[in-house]
Amino acid sequence: MPAPEFRVWDGDEMIYVNDSAVWSLKIEDSSDWTLHRKTRLHCRESPDTSLMQHIGLADAEGKQIFDGDILQDGDGAVAMVRWASDAGGYVLLRENGNPVGLTEDNIQNGPWRVAGNLHETPNRIDPDLSRLLNRLREYTGEVECPMCGGTEFEAGGTPEDRQGPIAVHCVRCHHVMLFHDDVLRQGPPAAGAPGGATSNPRRASGPDDGGQ
Repeated sequence: MPAPEFRVWDGDEMIYVNDSAVWSLKIEDSSDWTLHRKTRLHCRESPDTSLMQHIGLADAEGKQIFDGDILQDGDGAVAMVRWASDAGGYVLLRENGNPVGLTEDNIQNGPWRVAGNLHETPNRIDPDLSRLLNRLREYTGEVECPMCGGTEFEAGGTPEDRQGPIAVHCVRCHHVMLFHDDVLRQGPPAAGAPGGATSNPRRASGPDDGGQ
C-alpha cells in the first residue's frame, strides 16, 4: 500500500488517505475538500475537521512528517510543524515562538522525532501561544514581559476552551497580558511598518501593579 500523501482529522479520529479502494479525497480549487468512504460522504472541511499534507520529509526514525505534527528533539524540546507563508515552506515552531528550518540535516541533528500531533495529543504544545509569540516577534523582535523582562510565558485555558482574548502569563512574575486573537490572523508587517494597535497587548491587572 502506498504511503499516504494526506491525512484527515474528522473530529474524532485521524484517517490516513492511502487506500483508494476505501477513501476518496476531493480538493476543490477553493481549497474546500470532502472525504468519502466508498460512495458515502464521511466528512468535509469545517471548524471541527482538518486536512493535513505530508511535507515530503521523515523524522529521525523514518516516520513520515505531516503538517500539524508535534516533534520532540533529543533534549526533550517540542515544536509543531506549520506552514510559514513568509518562508514559503514548512517550519518547526517552538513553544517560545521561534521557528526552526525543516531540512533533513536539522531533523537528523536534533534528532527530531514525531511525538504526536495537534489533534490527538494537543496537550504536548499550546499552538495558540506558539503562534502568538511568533507573530509578536515579527513586529518587535524578542518578546519580554513589560514588568520584569522575563521571556518565558504560559497561556491560560486550552485552545478548545478559549473564547475572545488570550491571557498570557509571565512565568517569572505572573504578570498577565491580554491579546486579541485577531493578532494570529494578521499577515506579517511590511518592512519598516509599525505594528499597529493589535501588536500592543491590552494589559490586565498583574501582581506588581495593583490592577492600576
